[in-house]
Amino acid sequence: ISAGRKLQNATTLETLVYQLYQDSNYSTIWGDGTNGGTVHTVSSTGSTQEIKMYASLMSTSILPTSGTYSDTVLLTVTY
Repeated sequence: ISAGRKLQNATTLETLVYQLYQDSNYSTIWGDGTNGGTVHTVSSTGSTQEIKMYASLMSTSILPTSGTYSDTVLLTVTY
């Protein structure tokens, strides 16, 4: 999602906006190809593979309350 995702505090309902990236340079947004992000394609090697995901909080002028914030990310694997 090019506008970012939202982490939500279950107690206060406040949110923090963040983005998921495919690379450590935070330049390729993770997505499905239709939401402002790019599909991540990995070739099979026949062995266990580690796929890293990077996240970055977006700046805000109003800081929310400290606490635990969470979000659910859906991962679809096609092979």
